[in-house]
Amino acid sequence: MYQASSGDDGAFTIPAVIPGLYRVLVASPGYVSLELKSVEVSPKNGLNLSLSLVDYPLNFKGRPEDQAPREEPRPLPPGSR
Repeated sequence: MYQASSGDDGAFTIPAVIPGLYRVLVASPGYVSLELKSVEVSPKNGLNLSLSLVDYPLNFKGRPEDQAPREEPRPLPPGSR
């Protein structure tokens, strides 16, 4: 299994992938996951994919006070900078 994390721009690279057929799963919190069941990596050309994920619709039932509290950033301890 190969795995990668993207940068802020969403780009990623997986080096030294052995040629063959692969299943590709792309997932990110807040987005609908995308699965490609048969992606071929060729020995000569490798593979370049350009994908876009769709925002996941949030459905919440209840009152605003029922939502999880938002975490505030904690200040750094003195002298830790």
